[in-house]
Amino acid sequence: MLKTQSRLYERTQSAGVALRNGLISLLDQIFPGVNQLFDDTPRFNGHVKWVDFVKRFWHKDCVAEVSLSTFTAAYQKWCASKKYRFSQADAEKIHSAARACVATFPKNDSTKLSLWTA
Repeated sequence: MLKTQSRLYERTQSAGVALRNGLISLLDQIFPGVNQLFDDTPRFNGHVKWVDFVKRFWHKDCVAEVSLSTFTAAYQKWCASKKYRFSQADAEKIHSAARACVATFPKNDSTKLSLWTA
């Protein structure tokens, strides 16, 4: 029974890694490098900040099309609602990265659906 549970655990872990890699691969087409802008350590509730971030700011144009002050205000509000620590330096880093990167997938509903599915 322990051997069976161990195999199930390993299978679950490998499925999780595969799903995470698929999400990162898709994000590299939509918002390149966004996962590298955040700490990858899960919180006490299992949430990872960059995954929660791309649920709200799902395309690089969601960040790059607005001014720094507008994005900073939206990011600060998002951090407060999700109980993440806000940092002005992080907001500036994310905004400049979004303006510097090039997305190969357009900002449309099918891209958003693909991301949400992943």
